[in-house]
Amino acid sequence: MDQPSFENEVDSEIAFQKRWKTYCMLAYAVTTIGTIVLTTASTILAAFAESGYAAICAAVATVLIGTEKSLLFREKWKLHLIIFTRLKALKRRVLHSKIDPAQAVEELNRVLENYSSELPIAERNE
Repeated sequence: MDQPSFENEVDSEIAFQKRWKTYCMLAYAVTTIGTIVLTTASTILAAFAESGYAAICAAVATVLIGTEKSLLFREKWKLHLIIFTRLKALKRRVLHSKIDPAQAVEELNRVLENYSSELPIAERNE
């Protein structure tokens, strides 16, 4: 096994997981904070008899809740964090020669197969 090539492959996978971990974390934070802000605003606006604005805030909050629940940002964030951490640990073992090359390739394959099989997808209730 060509060591630099394997390390480049692992680095590429780490960069991919880091990017998606960041996207999912940001989407989760935006939908969660947006929901909190909008539901609070809706309550306050309703108390001041601004029912039109309150309804708009409540509607947007509902869309944010539905988006987060259907796209599972929190669960995807967690999965990308787990895979990112596993890949970093694998790279560290390879760099310090704590794992033989064949085992490293096998572990990389296992991590990537787990990623594809564990990616959360919302269930449909029909």
